[in-house]
Amino acid sequence: MPRLTRRCLLATSAMWLAAGVPGVLRAQGRGAVAASTDAARLATALREAVAGAIAVPDSDPDGTPRDGRADAPWLRLPSTSREEAVVTLVANPLHPEQRARALQAEREIQQAARVSQDASQRDYERAVDAFARGLPTPERLREVSLEDEGVAGERYDAESELVVRATWQRGGHVLSRSGPAAPGVVPSAGRPWVAVAAAAGEFGTPVRYAATELWVAVGVSAAPVIRALSAEGFEITLGEAADGPWVLVHARGHRPLVEALLADAPWMPVVRLLPAR
Repeated sequence: MPRLTRRCLLATSAMWLAAGVPGVLRAQGRGAVAASTDAARLATALREAVAGAIAVPDSDPDGTPRDGRADAPWLRLPSTSREEAVVTLVANPLHPEQRARALQAEREIQQAARVSQDASQRDYERAVDAFARGLPTPERLREVSLEDEGVAGERYDAESELVVRATWQRGGHVLSRSGPAAPGVVPSAGRPWVAVAAAAGEFGTPVRYAATELWVAVGVSAAPVIRALSAEGFEITLGEAADGPWVLVHARGHRPLVEALLADAPWMPVVRLLPAR
């Protein structure tokens, strides 16, 4: 699934404005056909669920608006497969606020890169001086890499999209999360699902950025189990006592969009796919 990063956003919006803005394995047998049908139904249900909470116009495959308009801040990428239960929303590269965010992130990234380049130059000069004096020199000098962009790039990428994915599950499912704070259980008020949410934030050394995340176990009633593995690492267990197939929905990205899913809880189209129990 294509993704519009900050550099693509800047380049694409500039191009539009300059123009005037006018290995798949083939399954065989009846079982494979049934699995394919289930996957297609899940993909349709997920698209319906997300659209029920977040209504945005469709984009072209490259993430630009089909009509060339700049008024919608978010766009929905077209699905690449009827059987892939994934919905991706991306920042509209023509929207003024999105362009401003991209430019600000680029300034922060360039500043972080300059700091790293200066440190690398100082290391090089010290090594040259040590060599001239006949002193030991380091075997490897510091090199500037994408990691030197700092946390600004990670933050921008995470906050410039929403990816929602649904998968069929059977039995318990264990997943991990790294971030500044422990995930929390979201009250389900007796509805046929349980949910866990994790807030965005910076953590670790060197500093990294963890995006907002939401996990919804549709068809599960047992409370999730959250276990701390370290100060910034956590393990989440869902569906451990499920007595049949269930669906795991995972949403990650722009905080207000994840919060919209959390507030509206639009999962009934997915619930209707579950077998009667």
